[in-house]
Amino acid sequence: MFACTSKQTSLEVACDQFAGKKHLIWEIKIQRSESFLLTLCSNPTTGFQWVDPAQISNENIITQTSHNIIPSEVNVPGSASKEEWIFKPLNKGKSTLALEYSRPWEGGEKREWSLTVFVDVD
Repeated sequence: MFACTSKQTSLEVACDQFAGKKHLIWEIKIQRSESFLLTLCSNPTTGFQWVDPAQISNENIITQTSHNIIPSEVNVPGSASKEEWIFKPLNKGKSTLALEYSRPWEGGEKREWSLTVFVDVD
């Protein structure tokens, strides 16, 4: 789901979107004056986490400025939370953001979910 304002473009991906397809690909076009907020479903009680920082193919085009974990709004053990990233465009051009949801320890499942975002900065 996309929401655009004059200052920020947002993309939020819920857990049920990954249930149907574990590896998602999105394309977005943003203005150089906009920041980009990416919100992803997460559940740290499972041992899985989104790898930080995001992999950025061209850091001359876009850079990651923050990453925050937003706790679940429900106080129930095991309930899903969210992780938010903010990216800032630096120059016009194209770059790719790649994020992977894995268990980081040796032998842990890798790339259980992934999100690739093709970003076109105008």
